[in-house]
Amino acid sequence: MNTDNIDQAEVNKFTNDKVNWWDTQGPMRFLHTLNPIRLSYLLSQTTLKAKSILDIGCGAGIFAEALAKQNSFVTAIDLNESALDTARNHSMEQGLQINYQQATAESMAKSNHEAFDIISCMEMLEHVPDPSQILSACATMVKPGGLVIASTLNRTVKSFLGAIVAAEYIMQLMPKGTHEYKKFIRPSELVKMANQSGLTLHHIQGVSINPLTQQMQLSPKVDINYIVCFQKHNTANVKLKNEK
Repeated sequence: MNTDNIDQAEVNKFTNDKVNWWDTQGPMRFLHTLNPIRLSYLLSQTTLKAKSILDIGCGAGIFAEALAKQNSFVTAIDLNESALDTARNHSMEQGLQINYQQATAESMAKSNHEAFDIISCMEMLEHVPDPSQILSACATMVKPGGLVIASTLNRTVKSFLGAIVAAEYIMQLMPKGTHEYKKFIRPSELVKMANQSGLTLHHIQGVSINPLTQQMQLSPKVDINYIVCFQKHNTANVKLKNEK
């Protein structure tokens, strides 16, 4: 296992004694609220039926299960053993077949060259020392023409106020200390990393939240949360909007 791109403090944030992953009203309810939005975005870009999908940084399987319910073949990886135990137990209770593994993206890439139709990397790039290494591993593992879908946080004053001050401390949608502002990634930075790995921008869209209802929806503004779709060997070019 490649340990060069691991922040153990980040991994430890999500152990089972700190979070209750499947309590939809608990400290991880942000992910449960965001999950249908992420799935809707992915379905707007491609079909999932019978596709081989790798979910990187799967946690306890919230997004991996949503993918499996679309009749796709899902492999899901994470470093947190307790979260993976929860993921395996929950998927078994749901009757879902998901291949959970404790692994890094870099270690998976060594033996999975062009193995997946789709790779998802949701809310984890801001938790590793070098997100460019993750994108490079994704470029190795995705098939030509395949998609890499990532969601993360833009590094703006608005995202600091919205994703940290409001979401963690006021609305308490996630545990306090979940995010570090300096690790947020501007879309232009993410696109540059992807291009250097052989991935091309296909589409980008923001995610907004209503502070009163705490409901989320896809948005043209990418100044806080955003989801981006990259394609391997694709020349499409989409102009970034409202990055600042």
